[in-house]
Amino acid sequence: MTAIVLGGAGFIGSRLVDHLVARGMHVAVVDDLSTGSLVNLDYALSTGRVTFVFGDAERASDAALRALREQGRTPVVLFSLHGADLRVTGPALEIPAISLRWPGSPDSGLSPVVFGPRMPARSAPLVWQLFTDALAGEPTPLDGVPPHAIEMAYVENVVLDMVAAAQRATEPNPAVVPRVDVRLKPHELREALGCIPRETRSVRRHVRQRPAQAPVALDDALRATCRWFATRAG
Repeated sequence: MTAIVLGGAGFIGSRLVDHLVARGMHVAVVDDLSTGSLVNLDYALSTGRVTFVFGDAERASDAALRALREQGRTPVVLFSLHGADLRVTGPALEIPAISLRWPGSPDSGLSPVVFGPRMPARSAPLVWQLFTDALAGEPTPLDGVPPHAIEMAYVENVVLDMVAAAQRATEPNPAVVPRVDVRLKPHELREALGCIPRETRSVRRHVRQRPAQAPVALDDALRATCRWFATRAG
């Protein structure tokens, strides 16, 4: 199977690409790099099973589809863009398109918050700050922060659901809604991060995170994310 990942150089998209490559799939990544980065695709591109197509997702995807079909490959389109409602035209309408959909909207705030390695600060500023301060050994001030629980989903678990949908592809265009892994109030998340072993804070060497084969538990998800934040600080 061949996949086209729209927004594949971003946070969620690049993890999705890693998973697909690990399963032996060929992947065409379409991204205009407005929010994504080729750094996120370093490993995937090195495998020789990934083709990067620069450009707007709606326009460039048709060219990528035509190229794959000329190679005799049957593609699946996967949307990994936050809150996107893309309408890919042409040949894309004839093949499965698995999309990632949030119950909310970009204007009202997307929930659950997806967290994990490569997460951008803009996606969840408070969660980002809590991780950053935890690694510095400093408690994040929460005065004035609403005490409402934060719905969170670990990126690896979100991607596993997308990959499973791509492999089934039994519906015409199924949508994958991120499942909530945990609901934590800000002070609860701060306490959970404060329990992360001190040695995690001293990690400075980047270690490539291998794609998960099964859903990841919260403690492991928090540790993996802290290790990534530590390598950023190094």
